[in-house]
Amino acid sequence: MAKVISLAIGQYNGTFTVTGDIAATGYYTIVQGAVLQSFSGEVTSLGSFAAVVESGTMKYKLEPAAADKAKDLMDAVSAIEELLNARFATEVPVISGNTLFGESTEVSISIPTDCKVYYTTDGSTPTAEGTEYTEPFELEDTATVKAIAVKDGVESEVASETFTKLAAPVISGETPFGESTEVTITGPDGASIYYTTDGSTPTSASSAYSEAITLTATTTVKAIAVKDGVSSEVASETFTKS
Repeated sequence: MAKVISLAIGQYNGTFTVTGDIAATGYYTIVQGAVLQSFSGEVTSLGSFAAVVESGTMKYKLEPAAADKAKDLMDAVSAIEELLNARFATEVPVISGNTLFGESTEVSISIPTDCKVYYTTDGSTPTAEGTEYTEPFELEDTATVKAIAVKDGVESEVASETFTKLAAPVISGETPFGESTEVTITGPDGASIYYTTDGSTPTSASSAYSEAITLTATTTVKAIAVKDGVSSEVASETFTKS
């Protein structure tokens, strides 16, 4: 049997009436993007109800057909509210990219249907007055990207993803030096370090650093950190024999 439920939609300052079987998920035709403020109706054999948001909380007034119908009526009201809110929800955007990167990474954000997406790269919460996402962008430093989708004035929950730049190793030693100097190389936790002493660019096929290097002639030491298949930028230091 058809039920009639009247809905007050806050964004539109009006009342919409929808008709349908309360058990038929997705049957209701609601304006997308609206914010549910109140709803009321009657459930056959169980009674009537009204629900309204007060101070951010949905409150219910039930008029069960009989005392033993109160719980079933509340269950029905909860089911109706779940169906309606599902229609109002704005889809959360998805942020994609290499969360661990070397020199840079490209970040893309999905744009849900009929939405605009706004984002930040400084960890702050995005708003509809902020930067609108239209195409992928590059990050060259560690950053937390946050994004929201906005549909008919209604904002989604905030999506958040942190992108971490793998730090380059630090090469240390005395320069200029006399007869010899010891060079040490430190890198990020969990990373392997590879180095060269002939001025060439190191790769993961170069010498693996495990202990201090003794130099007896002017030398340029270059090194990279490698973690989870990602290579850092190249660190370089020249040690000059005096």
